[in-house]
Formats: sequence, C-alpha cells, structure tokens
Amino acid sequence: MGHFYQKAHPKLTMIEAKTSEWGSFSYSTNQKLGGEGYFENMLKNKDSRYSDFNERYEKLLKENPGLEFEYVRVETDISKTKVGFEVDIVKVKDWSKALK
Repeated sequence: MGHFYQKAHPKLTMIEAKTSEWGSFSYSTNQKLGGEGYFENMLKNKDSRYSDFNERYEKLLKENPGLEFEYVRVETDISKTKVGFEVDIVKVKDWSKALK
C-alpha cells in the first residue's frame, strides 16, 4: 500500500499585539492597512529601527522557499491588581485584511 506525502510550505505568523486596561484598542494608519500592508511598509521604511529588516527578510525567504505568511492581531484586556495585572479577555483576530 502506497502513501502519499506532501510536505507543507513553511509558514510564518506575524502578530500585532495590543493591551488595554479599558478594552479600547487604537491602530495607526499603517496598522490599519492589515498585516501585509504594514510589513510591506516596514520593508520600504528608511527609519533606523528597521535598518536590517530588508536584509533579514530576504535571507528568510531564501532559506525558506515557498514561505507563507499569516497575519493575526491579538487584543488583550487587562485589570490592575495589587501585585501587577490580570488578563480579563484575549481576542485573536485575522489581520490579513485592512481594518475599517
């Protein structure tokens, strides 16, 4: 009996995480583009914070042919406690499309 095996493409999940004590989450104009648009802008950005982002991105693609990207955003609602904070609600949302 033969077996069919198909190797899955490697996948990288890009995560945008927000935390709020009031359950209100604001997103920049760039973040509202969705994950793909946001990271494309990072690749084009001349800001020194992203100085080696392009080089690392190209290396990642070269080392992982067929790399697939997934974009999610995580919104965490917290409450302050006497010793720190506690998590009330965690929402994981699709970030592959632009936000309205």
